[in-house]
Order: sequence, then structure tokens, then C-alpha cells
Amino acid sequence: MHHGASRTVSKRTVPRLPHFLGFGIRRPTRVPLINASHRAARLVWAREHRKWTLEDWKRVAWSDESRFRLLHEDGRLRIWRQALEAMDPACQA
Repeated sequence: MHHGASRTVSKRTVPRLPHFLGFGIRRPTRVPLINASHRAARLVWAREHRKWTLEDWKRVAWSDESRFRLLHEDGRLRIWRQALEAMDPACQA
């Protein structure tokens, strides 16, 4: 493989270059999805349910958001970024 006119680069070297430059495959930094209106709505909900009894809460159908894999891929997003780019908005989800 040729890079420019004077440099020969091995095919095995090319995939290693991002690692050499400090990049790695990482999960993006998660940012809170709550804003001022969400915060206000949560407060209203909490105040409305403040006096619920144990019997009231027993009637709630609780659910769980578990992850299950059928294949090797886990479906989670991965990005190429350097370690110090964790808080860069382009590297967040």
C-alpha cells in the first residue's frame, strides 16, 4: 500500500494507526436527558403521589429495562474518540 509518492505502508499498519494516535473504540459519554420542564413535571408528580400508601404502590405494575443478546453484537453504540474527548458534545449520546 502506498501513502504519497515516497512512503510504503504495510496493510497491517493502517488499522493500527488510530490506536497509535491515541484513539480507541469507546462508549459515548451519557448526558442527562432531563431539562427544566422535566424537572418541574417530576416535582408535580412527586407531590401528587406523596401521600400514597403501601397499598397504593402495590397496585403499580413495575417494569424492568433489561438487555438481552441473541447474537454477539450487543447493539450498544461505540465511537472512535481519544480519552480526553469524553465531554466533547460530538462524542456524547
